[in-house]
Amino acid sequence: AALAADVLERVVDAAREEAAAREEAARDGAVARRYRDAGAAAVDHPARIPPALRRFAGQALDRLLADGPARDRALGEVLSEPKPGTWFDAGPARRATRGIALDRRTRMLYDDRFVFVNGEAVRASGPDAMLLRRLADERRLDAKSIARAGAAARALLADWLRAGWCVQLATRFDSEEST
Repeated sequence: AALAADVLERVVDAAREEAAAREEAARDGAVARRYRDAGAAAVDHPARIPPALRRFAGQALDRLLADGPARDRALGEVLSEPKPGTWFDAGPARRATRGIALDRRTRMLYDDRFVFVNGEAVRASGPDAMLLRRLADERRLDAKSIARAGAAARALLADWLRAGWCVQLATRFDSEEST
């Protein structure tokens, strides 16, 4: 139940962000989807929730829960979220030139679409996705692998170094000979 609640919370948060973006687009002329009861007849029991509103809310909830990719993304974010009270020491503001390893507190997972690191999702595909998945599985990458990575993956690894989620290996022995 706790895992389901955490996943549902992430799905709801993403839906709220999407709704806010739609609201902003509606201000620019797009049509926002909202429940409207304009034109409804007066009722004898004004505090009673109208059946049409219950149906509308139920359909909205069904659509939200039927979004498999959103549920999968939320699950990965929840499972990779560090434990409460976990902190990371900021790393140097430079790119990874030697091998790197995940900080022992870093949680990194992946699925077919995303790589999840410490509660964040990064869409990944192609060779860079394979590299990031290898980092998740092996918890380290050698310098040669990093050098072959695409610019976006190298920038992402540099961000993770700065955030303290990865550490740069200190010696050639650490990064090259032990892999």
